[in-house]
Amino acid sequence: MAYRFSERHLQDRSNKPKDGQVDLFKLAIIFAFFGVLSLITAAHFRGKGDEVVKLSGAPEDTIIQQPATPFLVKRNNEVFDISVRANLPLQSWSFIEGQILDANQEYLFSFGKELWFEEGRDSQGYYWKQKDTQYSLDITLPQTGLHHVQFLIDSEQAPSNVRIEMYRQTGSSIPHFWFGVICLVIAICLNEQKNWTISNLISDL
Repeated sequence: MAYRFSERHLQDRSNKPKDGQVDLFKLAIIFAFFGVLSLITAAHFRGKGDEVVKLSGAPEDTIIQQPATPFLVKRNNEVFDISVRANLPLQSWSFIEGQILDANQEYLFSFGKELWFEEGRDSQGYYWKQKDTQYSLDITLPQTGLHHVQFLIDSEQAPSNVRIEMYRQTGSSIPHFWFGVICLVIAICLNEQKNWTISNLISDL
C-alpha cells in the first residue's frame, strides 16, 4: 500500500520500539517524575526552621546599633533566611545593615540595603508615591560553631517600627531545584524525540 510522505512519517513515529530498544516515552516519564520530586524537595528545603533572631521595635534615634545577638551554626554550609521590614515616615530613608561576627565578635561579612518612602509630582503635575521598605536574603555560613549577628540602622528620620527576623532553613534548595529543572528538560526532549508533541502543536497553530 502506498502512503503519502506525511502519512509515512506519522506511521514511522507511531511504531513501538523494537526488541532491545529503549522506550523513550517511558524514559521521559521517569525523568519527569524525578524532576517533579526534586522541585517538591526544593520547596521543602526552602521552608523555615527554628527562629534564630527576632527584633521588633521603634528606634529612639536616627542612628542605632543593636547589641550583637549570638546564634549557633549547627552544620557546615548552613543556610539562614533573613527578612527586614521598616515602617518609614513619608519622605525619608533608612539604611539597615547586618553584620555577621564570629564567636569572638570579630567581623566576618555584612549585608544591607537602603529603604525609602517618597511621594511627589512629576513634570506634568501627576501625583506619585513609591516605597521600598523591606528586603530579604539568604546567607550561608560555612563553619559550625557560635556566631553573632548585629544590626545597624542609619535613618533620615527614625522609623516608627523596624522588624528583623532570622530563621534557620531546613536545608539548601539550590541543588534540588536545578536537578529538578534539568530532569524536566531531559523529559521534554525525550518526549519530543518520541512523539513530536511540541512540533505538532506548533505546526497546528
